[in-house]
This record gives sequence, C-alpha cells and structure tokens, in this order.
Amino acid sequence: LDEVTIKDTLEGDNMYTCSHCGKKVRAEKRACFKKLPRILSFNTMRYTFNMVTMMKEKVNTHFSFPLRLDMTPYTEDFLMGKNDRKEGFKDNGSSSKETKSYE
Repeated sequence: LDEVTIKDTLEGDNMYTCSHCGKKVRAEKRACFKKLPRILSFNTMRYTFNMVTMMKEKVNTHFSFPLRLDMTPYTEDFLMGKNDRKEGFKDNGSSSKETKSYE
C-alpha cells in the first residue's frame, strides 16, 4: 500500500495541462482511497520480472500482515492533511470515527 500511494511529480514533458487556462503546469498525483468499501480485497503479486535475465520469476519470499489493518494513512483525507490523526498511531479509545480499519 505504501508503494501504491507514493506521490508522483508531473514535470518536464510529463506536465499536467490545466483545464482552466490550458497551460502546462507542474503537478503531483497519487492513488488513494476517497471512501473505503465495506469489503476490501487485495491481490498478492506472486511473480516479478527480472531485468537481468529478462524473465518472469516466481516470488517465494514469506510475507505476513496483521489481522487488523489501519487504512487511515491511505485515505484522501489523511494524505491531503484533512485528518489530525498521526500516521502509525493506534487508538483503541472512543475516537473510532477518525480511524478506518478492517479486521
């Protein structure tokens, strides 16, 4: 998820065209969740491309993830600074409406 939400700067030949003035402007883009679904599915990538051998290779590395995922750091509100919650902060108190997590 961290890799998917990395900010990409559009500059040079890749600049964004402003819809209001039509000029090319430097901009930033990223993927994030505007609203989280009730059920969220993930697909694990079992293969990678080896640039040395130029072949697809199966990934056999063990990976694990917690039973509870805090999705707040991947939401639009958090990434745009509209959420006061600090990244990585776990609150088991009464402020459950601020966090978005799934079990």
